[in-house]
Amino acid sequence: MGSPESENVLKRTIFLLPMLPNSRNSLLAASQLTGSDDDATTGAENVSWDLSDLFPSDEALEKCLAESADLADAFATDYRGKIDTLSTHELSVAMKAFGDIQDGMGKAYTYAYLNWSTDTAAPERGALLQSVRESYTAISTSLLFFELEWTKVSDGLALKHMAHNDMVPYAHYLEVLRLGKPYLLSEPEERVMVEKSNTGRSAWNRFFDETLGEMRFDVDGVSLTQQQILAKLHSGERAAREVAARSFTEGLKKASKPLTFVFNTILADKALDDRLRGYSSWISSRNMANEVADEDVEALVAAVQDGYHHVARYYRLKKEQLG
Repeated sequence: MGSPESENVLKRTIFLLPMLPNSRNSLLAASQLTGSDDDATTGAENVSWDLSDLFPSDEALEKCLAESADLADAFATDYRGKIDTLSTHELSVAMKAFGDIQDGMGKAYTYAYLNWSTDTAAPERGALLQSVRESYTAISTSLLFFELEWTKVSDGLALKHMAHNDMVPYAHYLEVLRLGKPYLLSEPEERVMVEKSNTGRSAWNRFFDETLGEMRFDVDGVSLTQQQILAKLHSGERAAREVAARSFTEGLKKASKPLTFVFNTILADKALDDRLRGYSSWISSRNMANEVADEDVEALVAAVQDGYHHVARYYRLKKEQLG
């Protein structure tokens, strides 16, 4: 549960790609824009995303969101208070409807996010992203009951449902939902958490991205974007890499105050969420989302830390060889 964070958007994009018709090789079909090859630093300056496979027009996007909202209202009318009384077949029908709603929401959010990410300084793109986020949140709140009711279904009945052939496409999703049961709040509390997300962590994430997107870095009198200067860090010329690294560092230092404030605010927000939900560690929610145990991750971290000296030795040898 929660706001549509970037990682969820990317996951949704991955799911959508194989299903897009007429993709002309992929969602990221290139349309050439005017520009000078002399200014190219990444090879992609004159390429933009063609998102028409998702939505050919703003009207189509608005229609999708309206349909998703109607479907969510109908879903709530049909199933609120009834999840523990459904037969396996009825639950599979409900899951199909639930998935259709999620697909519509995810498709709309993916479009708005990718459209905004290509030009984070454009007000109209930011406005579209915010509008879609608010619609996403409104639809999500009407579906909150499903996860809460599903986690209250008895273990025996839940296992029976998930073992049925009709539930093969949904069993893993439902199983993962039940793992989060100890950390769920009441429906009114969950509603508050979701509705405040657009003015909380999501807003700070957007501010961070827009701040970096507007920054320019001077390299030999040329003003470069973040993407352009990062590309120069992979230049075949050592001197060019060094100049780019120094310029990038100096540029970030100038924005250190707002960026540090954003980081600290997001960390505090995360800590508050963890405390309210009762997670034992700051990384527990991430581990649960990744379906790994805290102990396994701690063992991995310890092993990596124990091997730090190998990395240090490698770079010392590299320095000796390269001079």
